[in-house]
Amino acid sequence: MIGRLVDKLLQSPPPNYHGVMGVYYYVDDVTEAVKTLREHGHNGLSVFSPVPHHDIERALDQKSSLVRWASPAVSRCASMRGCRIRW
Repeated sequence: MIGRLVDKLLQSPPPNYHGVMGVYYYVDDVTEAVKTLREHGHNGLSVFSPVPHHDIERALDQKSSLVRWASPAVSRCASMRGCRIRW
């Protein structure tokens, strides 16, 4: 009896999970689920996908990334600097 009480006291409480996870095979199903959840007032949704898809980004209402503009600018600066060092 005391052994069970000690074991119960030493165990950590079960973790609290908040949210729902779903596995979808088609992009259309994901976008429909995201749109429905947003219509019902759920915000802060996250979608994990092996490849980016524009329909999912539109459904999540994500803004365009700054990386899209920063990468070409940084590469141009590096190229110009490389040419300058060369001469």
